[in-house]
Amino acid sequence: MAKRISRVDFLIDGKLRCVERFAPYNYGSDDLHGHLGYLVTTWLSPGLHRFTARAVLTNGQKASHTVVARVLPAPRPPPALAGRWQRTVADKDIPDHAVRPEKWELVFDRVGAWNLDPVGTGIVQHVNFRGDTIRIDGAVWMTSYVNGHGKLDRYGHTDIGAGFREDVPPGRYRWSISGDRLTLAAVNEPWRPRRAVWHGIWTRVR
Repeated sequence: MAKRISRVDFLIDGKLRCVERFAPYNYGSDDLHGHLGYLVTTWLSPGLHRFTARAVLTNGQKASHTVVARVLPAPRPPPALAGRWQRTVADKDIPDHAVRPEKWELVFDRVGAWNLDPVGTGIVQHVNFRGDTIRIDGAVWMTSYVNGHGKLDRYGHTDIGAGFREDVPPGRYRWSISGDRLTLAAVNEPWRPRRAVWHGIWTRVR
């Protein structure tokens, strides 16, 4: 049966949000690398939403299934941590030139943690807060799928990859704040480029 499927479309409230062309077909996967994704609902407004999976066969026939589910309000980040932070990443922090040694910004809001890079793009990732620990567990896919990427403009940055490439492993950081300074310390971070950006001292943007 899988050979007869051309693609599976995922729609939320009638709007196309994700396209899967290879099995297993699930929301937010990375077709290029075979990593499974998932639906994070922090970006949706509280209330009832319609979620549709639509299979399109190679002969053009379609079949779909829709469920209606209630989305609860996304929790706010800790008040002291919420908002916008910036820091300059130094050359010595960067492994294999994976990120640029310039000013980065980090924004915590209800959707997640927005990693905003020096060239005006970025990515948003879902985070959980437990006391003084931040767990990063995946990207937030909220935009329509366009040539393998999601595109979003937010916080003055354009072409934010809002939920493509689910091949980044989870990470954990410990946070503390003194005045306008945020210290993020990697506790368990297997992805070196993210550690190069996150681990260090950040200053609040007023």
